Amino acid sequence: MTAQEIYNHIKNQYSSSETTICHLHQPRPHVACCLDAQFKCTSPSQTKVLNFDQVTSEYCESLGKSVCSSTDALSYKDNYLLFVEIKGWRQFINYTLNNTYDKDKIEEQENQYDLNKKIDESIATCENIIAAHD
Repeated sequence: MTAQEIYNHIKNQYSSSETTICHLHQPRPHVACCLDAQFKCTSPSQTKVLNFDQVTSEYCESLGKSVCSSTDALSYKDNYLLFVEIKGWRQFINYTLNNTYDKDKIEEQENQYDLNKKIDESIATCENIIAAHD
């Protein structure tokens, strides 16, 4: 299967999961700077992605398993599957507003998750979803 065929197959199985990057991971509304229009998506995002956290949650729930680790989104380009993980939004906004960079806080957030595990488990979930419907 091509990357696009895998994407479409999963999209068809989990139809409510397609969104855009802009809408996938919006900042929390209680963060004051996020209410400012200059920090919201200013134009419609054209890149479609699958909310892979949602896909993985529904998939694991259907098997009666606890939720597996997963990346935030799945997309494709050419014949590559793209696993997307979004982190550091609050630090980015603080940097943009204050022109400050707190490397320790960003590294602390990076250490709170295991990207390799998320990617490995996301690949396994894709393989299992495809294999279940072949």
